[in-house]
Order: sequence, then C-alpha cells, then structure tokens
Amino acid sequence: MSITRIVKNTVKALVALNIGLMVTALIARRLVPSEGDESSDVFVHSTVMFGTEFKSRATALRSAKIFTLFGGAVIDLTGASLDSTAELEIVTIVGGVEVRVPAKWRVEAANSILAGGAEMALDGQTDLGPSAPVLRVRSRTIIGEVSVTNRSRRRTTTSPI
Repeated sequence: MSITRIVKNTVKALVALNIGLMVTALIARRLVPSEGDESSDVFVHSTVMFGTEFKSRATALRSAKIFTLFGGAVIDLTGASLDSTAELEIVTIVGGVEVRVPAKWRVEAANSILAGGAEMALDGQTDLGPSAPVLRVRSRTIIGEVSVTNRSRRRTTTSPI
C-alpha cells in the first residue's frame, strides 16, 4: 500500500470520526437540555463540546444535574444555600467538571469512574457539626475528571516563555 493511499484513508477516517462526534453532540444537546437558572433550587446544566461556568444563587438548593460531553463545566455553588440535604448528579464523558461548594457544607460522594479521576479537595469536613447541610454528590465519569472543592481559588499568573 502506498503512502498516498494510507494518508487518504487516514484523512477519510478522521473526517468520518469528526462527523460522528458532531452528530452525537447534536443528539446529546437535544436529549439533555439545560433547565433552570442561577436562582433555581432545581436545575440541569448541560454542556456539549464547550466549556461553561455556572454560578448558583439558589436559596434552598434541592437537586442539580450536570452533564458534559466533550467539554467541561465549572459549577460554583458558593453563593447557594440549602436547608438540610441536596442531591448533585454529575455525568461527564470525555470532559471534566469542577464543583465549588461552601466550606460549611458536608459533602458525601459516590464516584463511578472509567479511565478518569475524581478529587474531593474538602477542608474541615470533620469539624462540621451534625446539623451541617449535606450535599450528596453522585458522579459517573468516562475518560474525564470530577473535582469537588471548598478551597478558595488563587489566581495565578504565568509569563510567556
């Protein structure tokens, strides 16, 4: 087989793969639309092939679902409140999700991971009393990462090389 034929077949395969990924993304957008806004106590945040940031200001957060496909999301819950318990379901496929929570919330996590990772960077969880609000996180990750943190983010600057 000549080099030219190998290159042509490789280009055809890559074009077919990209078309398949685009069709999958369009179907996923219709199947899992975002619902609710920053003040909603129940919301669904969906992102496909992009990165997004969502800041919740819910006054009594009860339930949230996050879905990412070939993309990522930063979900900031530090401005939200919950009465006693809330559920957060995360599904990420070839992407990542970072969830920021207030330090006064207890976080209980159950993660199912295939070729990816989950990080629970939570300070002070053992210091919280029994009356602390509880966020139950259930994540499913395929080739991606989920991070839940109550640590403040420090801005870093980089200089060009």
